[in-house]
Amino acid sequence: LLLFVHGDPDWLAMPQLAIVGSRSATPQGALNARSFAEALAARAQPRRDDPDRGAALTRPADRWHHRAPRVRALLTSERPTVLCAQEVAARQFATVLEALGPGYDHDGRGRSAGGGGEACPIFFDATRLELLGWEQSALSDTPHRAGSVSWGNLFPRVMVEVHLRDRVTGHDLLVVNTHLDPLSGRSRLRSARALLEVVAARSLPAVVTGDLNVGHRELDIRKRRLEACARQLEQRGAVALRGEQADR
Repeated sequence: LLLFVHGDPDWLAMPQLAIVGSRSATPQGALNARSFAEALAARAQPRRDDPDRGAALTRPADRWHHRAPRVRALLTSERPTVLCAQEVAARQFATVLEALGPGYDHDGRGRSAGGGGEACPIFFDATRLELLGWEQSALSDTPHRAGSVSWGNLFPRVMVEVHLRDRVTGHDLLVVNTHLDPLSGRSRLRSARALLEVVAARSLPAVVTGDLNVGHRELDIRKRRLEACARQLEQRGAVALRGEQADR
């Protein structure tokens, strides 16, 4: 008996896998089920560089061949000075760079050991900003070993940092982009600490962007931790918090 379908009903005729367990699973049991499901979905991807990988798990409107024309039109119109993106597949790089135009450059590669897979690139207007240096690090105990994992996440997570100089004002800027793990709270916490350490060590005005995968229940906790991190940065002279800015 089928009561309700959200999405393409044709997928119901395909082979499927059900994960059956307790409705009151332990936190570890729930994590195991989610991790197992994500790993199976990842192995079902036809190609690592396919933007529509895992299309069976997304709404048709969210698939890349539908979104690409809109992304291209938006970027062509807005032409941002800096653009940070997450979960970028190889073919999506070409779409973004084509839309931005020849004056743009980017840094950041795939998260796997060989540089393939999803990426967290930083695109920037090279006619306005001069690249002074960049680095990609694994969010793990061995940040300089590409593709490494060690904090509870199944898949590699990375952060990309670029050191830029404004050609007009002469001011330097640090931009950091990341994508934190959706399943492991421990991984997200350790990753946040790694981000803090990078920003504090550079002693530059910094912009940190990313898909942080923070649920509603974590918002208050994250806000308190971010406030504590901001106070630490202020004490180290990396940032200055004044008035309303301290509450943001």
